[in-house]
Amino acid sequence: MKSARCKLTVVAQIALAAVFLVIQTPPASSNEIGGIPHNNGAPNVQGERIPPRPEEKPPAGERIQPWQLIRKLQHLQDAIVAGIPGSLNIYRKLLVKYSGLMLGQKADVWSSQKNLNAAAIYVLIGGNPAVGIKAVEVSTLDDLAKRPLIAAIAYAERNFAEARQLMLALDHRLIQPSAAAQFALAKSMVTASTDLKLASMYLNEARRLAPGTLIEEAALRRSFRIVGNNSNFEKFRGDASSYLRNFRKSLYFADFLKNFAFGLMRMPREREKEVLKYLQSFSEELNKNEQLRVLIYTARSATVSGRIKTANWSSRRALDIMGQNDKLHARMSLYFAASGIVQPDMFDASFMEFNKINRSILDKNDQKLFDAVDALVGRLRSDPIDIAELKSILRSRQQTYPGDEPKMAFTPEKEASILNSNKIAIRAQELFAELEKIMPEQQK
Repeated sequence: MKSARCKLTVVAQIALAAVFLVIQTPPASSNEIGGIPHNNGAPNVQGERIPPRPEEKPPAGERIQPWQLIRKLQHLQDAIVAGIPGSLNIYRKLLVKYSGLMLGQKADVWSSQKNLNAAAIYVLIGGNPAVGIKAVEVSTLDDLAKRPLIAAIAYAERNFAEARQLMLALDHRLIQPSAAAQFALAKSMVTASTDLKLASMYLNEARRLAPGTLIEEAALRRSFRIVGNNSNFEKFRGDASSYLRNFRKSLYFADFLKNFAFGLMRMPREREKEVLKYLQSFSEELNKNEQLRVLIYTARSATVSGRIKTANWSSRRALDIMGQNDKLHARMSLYFAASGIVQPDMFDASFMEFNKINRSILDKNDQKLFDAVDALVGRLRSDPIDIAELKSILRSRQQTYPGDEPKMAFTPEKEASILNSNKIAIRAQELFAELEKIMPEQQK
C-alpha cells in the first residue's frame, strides 16, 4: 500500500490534470444584460468623436415612441436588480414584443436622434438587430448621427472586427447620457481579450455612469472574469464585497456566483492558501444552494489546476451540505477522490469514496475522469517504477504548473529507457500528446 501511495502521488496528479484539461470545455460566456456577446480582437483607441447634439422632443403624435419603450425596459432592469419575482421573464418577453412595435415605425420616427439612440440601446441589450437595420435605412439623419447605431448592429450581429473599430471610434461620453453607460459596457467586451486593463477601465466607466442599475450590476459581474485573469486578488475581493452589498437580491445572482468562482480559480497558485481562506469565509455569507453553485465549479477547476487543498475542501464541503441528489453526490465524490487520491495521507479515504461512485449516473465528461482515475490506480498498483526518476521526467514535460523545475537531469537515452519500461509513463505520454492536440483548439 505504501508503494502504491507513493506512485499515486508522483504521477496521478499530472495525468489527471491532463485528462481533465482534455475533456473540459471552455467556460461559457457570461450572459450579460439581455445576452451581450463577448468579443475578441485588438483595440484601436483612436477615432473620430461624435459631437454632442442637443436633446430634442420626439415627433408629435399618439404613437408610442421607441425611446418610451426603452424607458420601460430600463424600469424592468431596475426590478431585476431589486430581485422582484417575474421581472426577468417579463423583460425577455417585452424584448421580443417591442421588436414588432419598432419595426412598424416610419421614417419620421427614426429621424429623431433620441429614437435612433434608443434603437442602439435596444440592440445592445439583446433586442432584434433588424430594428436597428431598418432605423438606419429609413432615417433622414446624417451618417455621423447613425454611427452609434451602426456600431451596435455590428456588435449584436457578431461582426466583431467591424464592431471593435466602430465602438472604439466613439466617445461614449458625448452620446446621449442614457446610452453612454451601455456603450461603455459594450466597449469592455470588445477589448477584453487583448487589453484587460482597457476593458477594466470601461467597466469602471460603465459603473460610474449608471450606479445602482443593471448596467453597473452587469459590469461588476463581468469584472470578476477580467480581474481574475489579471490576478488582482485585492480588487477581486473589493468587487465581491461591493456586489454583495448592492446587488444581493439581483435575479442574475447565480451568474455572479459562476463568474466569481471562475475568477477566483484564476488567481496565482502560489496564493492558494490565501485564496482558500477567502473562499471559506465567502461561503459563510451564502445559503446552501448558493454555496453549492460555487463549490461545484471550484472543486472541478481546482482539481484541473492542481490546487489540491482547494479541490479537496470544496468537494468535501459540498458533500457535507448537499441534500438527496445522487448525481451531484457522485460528481462531488469523484472530485474528492480525484484530488485526494494523489496525497498519501488521503489515499485510503479517497479510494473508499471512489469505490462508492455509481459511474452510470455521471455525465460523459465525468465518466471519462472516472475511467482515468480507475485505470490510473490499477496501472500504478501493478507497475513498479523508479519514482524519483519518473517524477523528474514528467515534471520537466508537463506545463500545468509554471515554475516547477526538474531536480534530476537525464540523457535522452536514459529518459527513453525509463519511459518505455513503465506502462504508467507511457499512459502519461499519451495524455500529454492528446493535450497538445486539443489545446490549440481551446485557445481560439
